Formats: sequence, C-alpha cells, structure tokens
Amino acid sequence: MTHPEWQRATRRTRKLPSNPNLEQLKTQAKEILKSHKSGDTSCCDVLSTLEVFDGKSSQQILASTVTLQQVQHAVATTPLLLALVAFYRRLG
Repeated sequence: MTHPEWQRATRRTRKLPSNPNLEQLKTQAKEILKSHKSGDTSCCDVLSTLEVFDGKSSQQILASTVTLQQVQHAVATTPLLLALVAFYRRLG
C-alpha cells in the first residue's frame, strides 16, 4: 500500500459499533449493497476504497455492478486501512 492510498483511506470515515462483531459487519455490508442498488450515494465512500473504484465518481460507482463479496471486502478492510494509517503515523 502506498502513502497516497493511506491518505485516501483516512478521508473515508465510517462509524463502527464500539464492539463490532461479524454479524454487525455482515448486516452493514448488506445495507451498503442495498443502498447501492437503490442509487443512494451514501454507499460510495465505502465502495470507493475498493481498487476497482479508485478515482471513480459517485455516479460511476452507482452505475457499476457491485457484488456482496465486494462490499464485504470493503467493509472488512476499511477499518484495517485506518488502523494501518494510525500505526504508521505514530512511527513518524
């Protein structure tokens, strides 16, 4: 992961439950997919973390086909990316 990718990840803000568990993350992924299918741009911040949507506009993301597996990957990796950013910032 390059430095610009870390910076891009820090711009993505998504609230997780204080004690997230697998069921909550599965539900969140399904809600994001449902938002995408209904044309709701609120899903685009999370989906834009996927490499396939890097640099794409919200309209381009909404016009694309998205699978539940892709959304699950975005949900699972976004907190990890943010944790990596925080870790490397502490290193200086």
